[in-house]
Amino acid sequence: MQNLKINATSPYFTGILAILLGLLMAIWPGQVVHYMVAILGWFFVIIGAVPVIMSLVRKSPVAIFSVIVLIIGIIILCFADKFREIFIWVFGILLILGAIQQFNIMTIAKKGGAHVEFYNMIFPAILLLAGVLVLINPFAVEKAIIIFFGISIIFYGVTIIINQYRFKRMLDSVKKQESTFDITDKQ
Repeated sequence: MQNLKINATSPYFTGILAILLGLLMAIWPGQVVHYMVAILGWFFVIIGAVPVIMSLVRKSPVAIFSVIVLIIGIIILCFADKFREIFIWVFGILLILGAIQQFNIMTIAKKGGAHVEFYNMIFPAILLLAGVLVLINPFAVEKAIIIFFGISIIFYGVTIIINQYRFKRMLDSVKKQESTFDITDKQ
């Protein structure tokens, strides 16, 4: 855990923000429903802007994904009234995309030599199921949907953090094995 770094450009930061947003949605669905679009818009702006700003400060290449997320956040904030009308549909799609991203990370880790346990697939599967259920019945009771979204976002945040931690451990293990190989190879 010594090498665990949490900064504004790390998946840990994104995971923590997702968990906080999910908790707000799950605990106060009645109040959050009125501010949901603004919260979602600012969530995207922060997740997109911080890596862009950090890249500009460090004079490193800007990740196109961060720019896209930033633009989506700005669009959501500018067209909040219109976005509220399609919010549930878009959120269902975002849950599905989040699940696909997590399955993709698992596939990459597996190709990199990591052993992916069955329980690591539970969180992305729940996200996928949540997204599909939202698309099937988007106009169910509003508070129930917000609580459901909140719990799904918490799962998403937890999944990001767990997968990043496991991926980092795997990379550290590979680096350690390579450095051991280099030392024995020179003797």
